[in-house]
Amino acid sequence: MNRQILKNILSNGLSFITNMALMLALTPYLVDCLGVMAYGFIPLAAIFTSYIGIITESLTISINRNLTKAFQSNNRNELSEIYNTSLITVILVIVLLLLTMIYPINHLQDIITIPSSMVYEVKILFILLITSFLFSLIGAVYSVAMYAKNRVDLMQFNNVLRNIVRCICIFCFFYYDDISLISVGYATLVGSLCSVLFAYFYKIKLISYMKFDIRYFRLDKVQDILKMGGWLLINQLGFVLFMKVDLLIVNKYLGPEQSGLYSIAIQFNDVLRIFASIISGVLGPAILILYSQNKIDDMIKLTSGFVKFLSLSISIPIVIICVWSKEILNFWMGSSYISLSSLVWILTLPLVINIGVQPLFAIQVAMNKIKIPAILNIVFGFFGIVSSVLLITKTDLGFYSVAISSVIMLTIKNAIFTPLYSSYILNVDKRQFIYVHINTLIYTFISIVILLQIKNEYVITDLYDLILIVLLSAIVLLLFSLVFYTKNERDKFIKFIKEKA
Repeated sequence: MNRQILKNILSNGLSFITNMALMLALTPYLVDCLGVMAYGFIPLAAIFTSYIGIITESLTISINRNLTKAFQSNNRNELSEIYNTSLITVILVIVLLLLTMIYPINHLQDIITIPSSMVYEVKILFILLITSFLFSLIGAVYSVAMYAKNRVDLMQFNNVLRNIVRCICIFCFFYYDDISLISVGYATLVGSLCSVLFAYFYKIKLISYMKFDIRYFRLDKVQDILKMGGWLLINQLGFVLFMKVDLLIVNKYLGPEQSGLYSIAIQFNDVLRIFASIISGVLGPAILILYSQNKIDDMIKLTSGFVKFLSLSISIPIVIICVWSKEILNFWMGSSYISLSSLVWILTLPLVINIGVQPLFAIQVAMNKIKIPAILNIVFGFFGIVSSVLLITKTDLGFYSVAISSVIMLTIKNAIFTPLYSSYILNVDKRQFIYVHINTLIYTFISIVILLQIKNEYVITDLYDLILIVLLSAIVLLLFSLVFYTKNERDKFIKFIKEKA
């Protein structure tokens, strides 16, 4: 398993670099071609798919868990039953969701603020993005073969394939003068269809006997999937309240242009979360397999190491982005966007806490201990929305009020509850993951001081200078992070790399 984990980490790193490069190239290109106001509707459309995703992602997580357990037990009959029941259930859910989206799309201009000249174009964009998302759900069921076999490397390659196809299609459509939000929607749909075909191909290759047969549909399996999926649904709803409502609030109270600016600043947040999910995503299948094999001690050791590694590792790009935010915005988007630097700090810096806990969610899913976290997600998410609306209507903070409110609520939950609850269900020292937070905060504070000193001594005159100083900063912070690992942890890591090299 260790060899495959290393392979997954390397492929995930390559996936992150590729997807970040595509984002860095695509965002200014779309803003230049469409304008900042029109561009703002693309992440807004993604928010609507997130609302649908709170239902569908809950199902896919539950399906992954049940299928992986069946695969580990070598029970082909049960595997076929879960697979076919899952596929049919997802198809029925897709049909239901398509029907329920008819009214919101028809009245979209009453839900978000849209200039009258753009109503038709925005509606078509939403339809295409939602359709492409629903197609990807079928691909998610096919992808369980890769998940059950711990082939996260293939899953990440599929993710890269989808994004590359999407970007190529956008550039082709725009090159032939079809510059519109509708073209972006069609490009996204084509990318999703390619991803589904890739997942289907590897489903056949990895688990050839897992085939569609309606006779294997079992109603009791639907109940098993939905039983866990119900609390996952609530948990995902809380996540959407935390992460996906802020842009909608900005659009509703400040207008589409301000939401377009906000969506640019939050790109760094999104990229870092993708990076973290790529790293922690390696842990999901491994944790579930260890739990299915009742190797609890191995599961605890693996999780503990990952939490510390991810917390310190993710702090490096976070600190670099914050300290050099003005310079990055200047060369990436243009000098007129430098004013977003403060917003980047507010949205990005708290991620040193909020991202570091991501590996702990794999434990909660594997052990089916998601009821209490789901309830807390809803409670904190609700208070985050209320405080955002109050601040944006009662103060002159503008979109800063939304950023501050959502960040505070999420950070309180992840700084206190998530580490304590995870320690409780794992039956380990309650302070174990709190110590990781303290370690990370000390490292982050000192790292900011170090980079600010470098910034005072180093004058950036062009993009080459910026790239050079970012690389230098990364090397310095990486070497400095080694101080925060124990000698035993460093020795284990070096031994792990040598054994798998």
